[in-house]
Amino acid sequence: IDCRFENITIPIPIGADSVLRERFGNAYIMPVKEKGAHDYPYYRKQLQDERYHEAELRNIEKCGIENSPLEKDRKKTRVLYHTSVTEMLIHPERACEKIKKLIDFFNSHSEKTELVWMPDFFVETDELALDLAAPALLSQYNDLLENYKAAGGKLRRIDYDLEKICSETDIYYGDEGFAADAFRRAGMRVLIQDYGSEKVEIAEELGITEEAAENTQEESPDLRDSGKEESRITKIPEEWKRILKSEGEKKKAVVLYITTVSVMYENKTIAIDKIRRVMETIRQNGENPVLLWRPERIPENLYNVFGDKFIGEYRELISEYKRENWGLIDEADSPDAALSVASAIYGDPNAEVMKAIELGKPVMIQDVTI
Repeated sequence: IDCRFENITIPIPIGADSVLRERFGNAYIMPVKEKGAHDYPYYRKQLQDERYHEAELRNIEKCGIENSPLEKDRKKTRVLYHTSVTEMLIHPERACEKIKKLIDFFNSHSEKTELVWMPDFFVETDELALDLAAPALLSQYNDLLENYKAAGGKLRRIDYDLEKICSETDIYYGDEGFAADAFRRAGMRVLIQDYGSEKVEIAEELGITEEAAENTQEESPDLRDSGKEESRITKIPEEWKRILKSEGEKKKAVVLYITTVSVMYENKTIAIDKIRRVMETIRQNGENPVLLWRPERIPENLYNVFGDKFIGEYRELISEYKRENWGLIDEADSPDAALSVASAIYGDPNAEVMKAIELGKPVMIQDVTI
């Protein structure tokens, strides 16, 4: 049905009022005043008012053109950053790390850029938010939000007027969804983040050199060419090379074993037992294949969620594996070296498994209950 709003008519779904009251309660219709309305699209005619320009000129004359707040704002590139719950649940092990890296990047370049974050929120009644990955992810995500707000970071509500946001910002960066579509419709620049990449992709768009991205570029092997020989890989640890050395002309096979926080959170002791069984099975086969374990680190803010008993068992398991020194362990931030030497991948699903599939590596997802 068509409903009138100020000087325009907007089509809305029949029954919208009932749906909104069911979802948000009867008070949903109460307006929320966030700021003055003078730059709202309905009042843009005021920008043509001579009094507006005179006030701006007086401000510039008083402060000087370089120190004028308006001029300072113009110098900065404004970026709207939107994070989607759906995308974060698809990449639970990488999402918060990616978000933190983006925030740190903008904090480091605040003289040139301005970040406005529009975060999606987990709704406890949504089935999607009950995904196995969500509990651990939710805690980390909330911490990021609280730290961002405490540091004075700029936020936009997810129901904020998108037309106004497009008029306020220069570039969209973040996840696919309604916000990205709104920017595309407005003919503006849209850049979608890749949770599997260690780079902050928007750095290049802004013409800013990102050191972390440069180092990754130089030191990581070219994983898109799975046919490259080990001699072309520059960052294989020496200990790995010692264990992986060829026996005559036969090269040892490597099983990359991936264990994640999400699966351990859901299964606790069962997950620990499964890891031990996997290790014993590989060990019984002698020196070929070689087990390369990549255990995901449990963030400290989740220790109370897992409990002291589990954290103690998990730490002891890692220490025991290192002491016995019959297999390899990879605790590096980047999975590139491990994926390069892996003959096959086994374990829990995550972004690294997806990367392995893209590289054409054999992959099998474990069932911790058997």
